[in-house]
Amino acid sequence: MKFAPVSLSVLFASSALGQEDKKEHYLVGLLNYPNSYIPEVLQGVSSGNAIPVGDQMWSSAPNVPFTDVPGVGFSDMELYYDADGNVVKGEYFCLSDNGFGSSDNSADYPLNIQHLKIQKPFTYRHAETTFEKYTEVTNIGTALIHDPDQYIKWENGADIQVTYGVPDETWDEYVNLRVLTGRDFDPEGLAVISQECAVLGDEMMPAIFMVNPTTGVVLSPFVRTPDIDEKGAFNGKFLSTRSDKVHCSMEAVEADTCSSVESSVVDDSEYTKHDKSGGYE
Repeated sequence: MKFAPVSLSVLFASSALGQEDKKEHYLVGLLNYPNSYIPEVLQGVSSGNAIPVGDQMWSSAPNVPFTDVPGVGFSDMELYYDADGNVVKGEYFCLSDNGFGSSDNSADYPLNIQHLKIQKPFTYRHAETTFEKYTEVTNIGTALIHDPDQYIKWENGADIQVTYGVPDETWDEYVNLRVLTGRDFDPEGLAVISQECAVLGDEMMPAIFMVNPTTGVVLSPFVRTPDIDEKGAFNGKFLSTRSDKVHCSMEAVEADTCSSVESSVVDDSEYTKHDKSGGYE
């Protein structure tokens, strides 16, 4: 979570000179978005219930489940636009990853887009100016990605995760909003068109769909990624992974017992297997 802003700072420092004899990149400081900060909309909501106690990946957070939704990092950062379509310098739309690592343990991670102010002051020691090593990132707003118009449906009839199972009553509002979770999608890319429209790329199928990055409202059904040959010709199949909900039986979906399937199930299906990554990194 803390490394992407640093890269932005370093590149900005190097490109700002606009001269032929540009200086080499060098580290001017660190941008810090503390894990201790939890946006209000993510507070008091149970999460991490499917993380096994003692899981090595989460060894630094042994007290699972969590009583809030923790920050787990961003899979993409894109420029923020104002209402007139102008880029706002130092502000970004930041897309949450799917949660805790996979569809098997992220059914209770609410997907979200955060609007962050990410600015790092710097100089090339003009007048020997210096700044603090750490500059804190500011959260301006957090939008839950949710589907009030029920655009999201799988070909086998499956609905989104909150329809079938949530941890407890702390999720009641999320259920009413139809919030998407890390069992539904694994967001990896966000192409922002305007303040009210963006294309979100998922790697769990993989697929794309439209979303309002400011409000988090889903604006369209998803469109799957076609399987094409080296000449770009479509062979009639679509890509898929073992976490794609289309491979679950409706009985298992409704019982909330299908967080993924064996890879052989995808092999035997009408889809082209694209495990483990769906390709939207």
